[in-house]
Amino acid sequence: MDKKKFTLIELLVVVAIIGILASLLLPSLSKAREKAKMATCKSNLKQLQIAYQLYFDDNDGYFPINSGSMSWSDNLNGYDGRNVAYADLNTNAAIFPTDGYSAGLYACPSDDVQRYFSGADGTGPQALTLSYALTRQVRGSVAGLYNNNRGISGFLNATPSEALKTKVSDILLPSQTISTFEYMSWDRCLGRSHLSQLELSSFFNNPTNIPHEGLDKSNYLFVDGHVESLNFFSTMVRTDGGSGSISDHQNTMWDAYK
Repeated sequence: MDKKKFTLIELLVVVAIIGILASLLLPSLSKAREKAKMATCKSNLKQLQIAYQLYFDDNDGYFPINSGSMSWSDNLNGYDGRNVAYADLNTNAAIFPTDGYSAGLYACPSDDVQRYFSGADGTGPQALTLSYALTRQVRGSVAGLYNNNRGISGFLNATPSEALKTKVSDILLPSQTISTFEYMSWDRCLGRSHLSQLELSSFFNNPTNIPHEGLDKSNYLFVDGHVESLNFFSTMVRTDGGSGSISDHQNTMWDAYK
């Protein structure tokens, strides 16, 4: 019996077809992978909302703050499923996995920026990731609430400075007020107060530091607990239909006191 064999031309044709099919499928697989990461990120934010709710119950309804050497995420320890020793929290330095700790729900899966901060020496590439930030609030001793920092948690810009916090019941439009958003950079580490709260200008001026699609679309946690994937510019629409700005976001989704 004659045995039929592939010719070289036929083999090359098959390889070419497989290559074409792979080139068609890879973009779809990449999009599916990114959608899965975005879904995980949304889940993280929803779990963070549960931690907020538990914290409210024990703290008269106030959001966590940066206080002394404790960042707002440090103050959520125990409510967020972690069990970090107090001695490792009360340092204002990054937390490391060497003692069995992990970033847990604070790390967006699309945040692949290497962290480096570990204290005064500025070294330590294993510092745990902090992908999420509370909206920042800043008040002047005379000027009152600044129009470009009308968020959840922050400080009094005076001497002496003072940590400021917001009571959830004082936010009149919780379904239209952002509490927490995504931002990644090498010096934003879990356990560190620095940059754990961010002003809007940092967010807007560094779109490459925003996971997923940057200003085009990222995840936002609202005070009422729901999470939305939104274009940044849609978050700047005022309640009267106008548009806010980086220097004045009154009555936008970034304003906790509208």
